[in-house]
Order: sequence, then C-alpha cells, then structure tokens
Amino acid sequence: MKRLVLIPVLVIALFAGATPSHAASKNATFRSAKNYTTRGTARIANTASPVVTFSTNFRTSSGPRLRVYLSSAPAGSAERKYNDDIIDLGVLKSRTGAQSYTIPAGVNLSKYRTIVIWCAKFHVLFGTARLS
Repeated sequence: MKRLVLIPVLVIALFAGATPSHAASKNATFRSAKNYTTRGTARIANTASPVVTFSTNFRTSSGPRLRVYLSSAPAGSAERKYNDDIIDLGVLKSRTGAQSYTIPAGVNLSKYRTIVIWCAKFHVLFGTARLS
C-alpha cells in the first residue's frame, strides 16, 4: 500500500517545481564604462523561457549598433573579455526605459555572469551589469 501512495507524491513533485537547470531569478545594476554612461537595473526571470528585463530607469549613451549580450566574463574584467564568450540577445531596443530580451532555449544561465551593452560597430563597451 505504501508504494501506491509514494508514486502520486513523486509525480506531483516532478511537475510542481522548476527543472534543475532553472535557478532563482537574478538581479543586476548597470555600471558605466569609460566614456559612456549606462545606468539602471535589470532582472533575469529564470522561468521555462528565461527573459532579461530592463527596468524603466534604464539609460545608456547614444551609439551605433548597440547590442545586448550575456557574457561569461565577470564584471570588472578587461573590456575585450566581454566580447569573448557571449550570448547575443539582439539589438538594444531603446536607449531608455523598460525592455525585454528572450534568452535562447538551452542556455546554461549559471555560466553567464554579466549583462553587457556593447557597440558592435566600434567594438566598445558601454556598460555592464553583474548578475547576482
């Protein structure tokens, strides 16, 4: 009789929680790079379809071909490191305000430490936000 009770409990446990690849949500605060101003906050809602969301207080300097990356380089790294091991989330949608970027399926979020605003045209860092 005990086996019959454990099977439904096991089935409920498998479907009730997140899968092991989904950790808690992460928050980040943007910091400016050398000659460019970037500020505001961001969050990764770590759900079945993770999304990076910038808050309404997000702002960055103007520049050509700005991109949003997830980088494995920790915040405070040499500028060139932010372009090494990345996930390109796409073109920056707006220099200001709330916006969101879908993270491709299968990305191991525990590997990526920083959200990066990057100028693809001139290979220049605009700002970073350390995920925690």
